[in-house]
Amino acid sequence: MATTMTLASPDWSPSFTRSNQENLISILYVDDDPTFLTIVKIYLECKSDIMVMTACSVRDALTILKTFSFDVILSDYQMPGIDGIGFLKILKKDECRIPFILFTGMGREEVVIEAINNGATSYIQKGGSPEAQFAELEHKIREVSRRRRAEEALHETELHYRTLFEHSGTAIMILDDDMLISRINTEFSRLTGYSRVEIEGVLRWTDIIDSDDTEKLLERYRLLRTGSIPAINRFEFQFITKDRQTRKFSATVAIIPTTGRSIASLVDCTFMCRSEDAFGKNHDELCRIPNTA
Repeated sequence: MATTMTLASPDWSPSFTRSNQENLISILYVDDDPTFLTIVKIYLECKSDIMVMTACSVRDALTILKTFSFDVILSDYQMPGIDGIGFLKILKKDECRIPFILFTGMGREEVVIEAINNGATSYIQKGGSPEAQFAELEHKIREVSRRRRAEEALHETELHYRTLFEHSGTAIMILDDDMLISRINTEFSRLTGYSRVEIEGVLRWTDIIDSDDTEKLLERYRLLRTGSIPAINRFEFQFITKDRQTRKFSATVAIIPTTGRSIASLVDCTFMCRSEDAFGKNHDELCRIPNTA
């Protein structure tokens, strides 16, 4: 049987450490019925990947939550002091994102509706066949725990890519399949003078480049999207900034798989191009000077 965790009083200090149990489903179960607390705890902890910490009141549960995190909160409804709905409201006010299952003997429809309206993930009614009831309870716990972990993994991935998007050091824009600019990063805004409100979902790439480069850009972009010439993913074009300055940009473009969108990373090479032009002119002038030696 898994390690037992029970809260006898608010002064009890459990040894449960969430970070050391990454493969386990951790549950905080709140119920004022000691017998039911014990039965549910024993049943769930017979499963090798479930651990349960119990509390006999909402006050005790809130004390525990100041120190520990859980995959699921399981709570009775009818308890002295603060009931299950009151507990749920406190959690939502504190922006707690842990899935909440109401486990109650109250069969009134209004209780269930109130629980769902206040953010409960699910509910289970006590009573009936113990075997069927506990099987349903275990199923719900696994389901909401799996969903929460998937959401957390997705959130972490999104945070990772959002950080790369904002702090790559280059100007980046996301393009829809019709070249509408759906998103830009801060560096893009800094280089071009356009704010997000002015450009995202408003302008197309072709709206902000020099007209002399439009046809060339459209053709290369079409070839890239159709895969006709996949190697052509670097474009050079003249960009018109918000204050109507013309700057030379080099863009590396890639298709985002399965989305129909593209991502373009832009580098301002205006200074470099001007330097190369100046060097070329000076070189030509030096070549025209007669050799009098």
